[in-house]
Amino acid sequence: MNKEEKPMSSNPFAQVKKAPEMNMKQSIIVSCLVFLVITGVLFGFYVINNNKKFKTNYTAAQDAYRNGNLVKAEDLLEGNPPRSIAKDFYNLKYNIQVNQNKIPASMETAKKLLKLQPKDASSNYLLGVAYNNNGDKDNTEKYIKLAIKYAPDNVDYKMYLANFYSNLQRYEEALELYNAVIKKDASYEVAWAGAANIYENIENYQSALKYRKEAVKRFSDNTNDLYKLAELYNKLDKKELAAKYYAKTAKYDINDATDAKAKYFELSGQPYQADEEVESNDIPYETRKGLMVVRAWVDGYSGDFMIDTGANSTVIYSKFAKSNGITPNKNIRGIIQVADGTKTVVPVAEVSLKLGNSVFNKTRAFIVNDDKFFVDGIIGNDTLSKTDFYIDKENNKIVIKSIK
Repeated sequence: MNKEEKPMSSNPFAQVKKAPEMNMKQSIIVSCLVFLVITGVLFGFYVINNNKKFKTNYTAAQDAYRNGNLVKAEDLLEGNPPRSIAKDFYNLKYNIQVNQNKIPASMETAKKLLKLQPKDASSNYLLGVAYNNNGDKDNTEKYIKLAIKYAPDNVDYKMYLANFYSNLQRYEEALELYNAVIKKDASYEVAWAGAANIYENIENYQSALKYRKEAVKRFSDNTNDLYKLAELYNKLDKKELAAKYYAKTAKYDINDATDAKAKYFELSGQPYQADEEVESNDIPYETRKGLMVVRAWVDGYSGDFMIDTGANSTVIYSKFAKSNGITPNKNIRGIIQVADGTKTVVPVAEVSLKLGNSVFNKTRAFIVNDDKFFVDGIIGNDTLSKTDFYIDKENNKIVIKSIK
């Protein structure tokens, strides 16, 4: 035997005795990987199905909310939604809870909403409103101020804080905000009225008179502004001017919502006699998807508008606005609550709205991006409340009393 050659082991399996051990380790590793893959796939299916369930429930909750079934709507919004719909989910849940006067619950929902996006103006605003509903003045002020900080062009946030200060008799701060709103959006009638009310409360009648007169000049058919100016003149013992504006109030107060006619009689000794005749204006409507749709004109352009007495605001959809050159003020934004209850911040435009023979100048309209809707906009209660109207369902028409 060659001395350099190593003797072979007498055990023929000596060179491969560790192979079974390695195969077992590999087997365990493969089994673990397969388990993890199966678990991951199953978890993925769970997440997908769970997300689908949340989205289905959210859609059903929207429908329930629109139909006034608030309890059912809230029940459908249990749990923690996927991030893709979390903002809309919590927004809707918040509005449902507020409408049920569930103040603590709405606060918790608003906190979840804010946690998603701490610097979102709308979320800070909603939490501030929730705190105000709960009587927490410090946190109300804190979060409304944050909303204003993150969205300085939103005049509605400023208006909310101005009214909040006014109710607390923090008049100087309230006036500063009312004037800031007026400077940015002079069509915001409530800001003029709010400032005038404060000046009357502190008995600064000359300043109050300045704001009342300017409001009447800008909103000449607004019965509230006309009546308040008449009342102020009466308080200042300017009887002739008071009678004049009581008469102007009576002229536009077709449905006798004020006592302007009686006040005019007290001051003049004569019953109010209208110089203008009141006519009934019949506006036909058609029913589409259960909704009343009429023909109306915005800045001279005609379109199909839904009549919605439950909507607080008049809306123009962006497609109609763009095609007819109706341009919103880029520096003014406001809050609007849409059909499913969620609030959104949108541009605002000042327009002339014509419905039948009735013309509503300087109408504050919200420009909403909903091009898929089947109408061009919504005529809300902010416009309809200026008229005396009723709906004649038998003849498919809306009857509006207006001055010839």
